[in-house]
Amino acid sequence: MRTRLAVVMLCAGVLLSPGVAAKERQARPDFSGTWIWIADKDSSPDALPFGERFTASQYSTALVLDWQVQGRQGRGGAGRTADRLAHSAFLFDGTDCNVTEVYVTGSRVVIADTVSWDAARLVVHSHRRTSTPPKTTRKRVLWLDAEGTLRVETSLPTDTGDWTTVLHRYRRNRISEPRLHEASVLGFPQG
Repeated sequence: MRTRLAVVMLCAGVLLSPGVAAKERQARPDFSGTWIWIADKDSSPDALPFGERFTASQYSTALVLDWQVQGRQGRGGAGRTADRLAHSAFLFDGTDCNVTEVYVTGSRVVIADTVSWDAARLVVHSHRRTSTPPKTTRKRVLWLDAEGTLRVETSLPTDTGDWTTVLHRYRRNRISEPRLHEASVLGFPQG
């Protein structure tokens, strides 16, 4: 009798597990839309995480952000700047994304993001990898507050080992914009 009860409880647990995972996914906020920075006395437009305006497309597997940044124009730049497009795709399965390789004084450095959910908050860790163990160089937490305002908290390590944190707020643009097909945005062939 105990064995039968244990088997029934095990089967119930297995059957309910997908439902629990589905509820967890449903509880995730939808960041899709065009977002506009809310200027206030505590935040500077110089350090905005995704510019003054960005577009987010959220899918079951990823969050894709597109925005513009000011960048040097041409080699050396000669003081000229121009708007440049920036693009990030944050993969929800925890694999490395937005991987960048740079060479600094002959050493290879890889910078990559990993993403996880903490309840209804999306947590993005940026890691720098060299021949030493990976080091977290930035942490961003994105969430929607009760009014639907997107909050982006950016934390950076200081030389003393402490972290400084800056909070930026964005409001959703109420004018709808077309949404791209998930497969094309993530680089998969469409069929």
